[in-house]
Amino acid sequence: MRHDDMVGVSARAIRIGVLDNDPFALDAMCAMISAVSKDFRVMWSTGSPAVAIEHCHNPHTRPEVLVLDMALGGITGADVCRRIRRRTGGTGIVCVTSYSVDVYQREAIASGAQGLFAKERLRTDIAVAIR
Repeated sequence: MRHDDMVGVSARAIRIGVLDNDPFALDAMCAMISAVSKDFRVMWSTGSPAVAIEHCHNPHTRPEVLVLDMALGGITGADVCRRIRRRTGGTGIVCVTSYSVDVYQREAIASGAQGLFAKERLRTDIAVAIR
């Protein structure tokens, strides 16, 4: 029997990374994701697209799911997604936006993301999107 089974904790948490250039939104998303399920473990969060890309390419820091904002200032979430997809398809990518999802829908799909939803729906949609 594994230690996790003995203490009643989920056998394996879903490892998550979070990218948003707004520090307040980043903190709020991390707190909300962690609170939604004991099965979710935010491994890292960053406001830097370059750091997120590097984490996703590194097998030691690669999350199972990356939650990323589509409007990052200077680079789009779709650009980040494409850069990650060039080297790995193993990370699920869930995009979020404070704008209308219609603005980014085609771009998110074309870049290889698995999902896109409005930040205002984060509380209700994040668990399903991550799973």
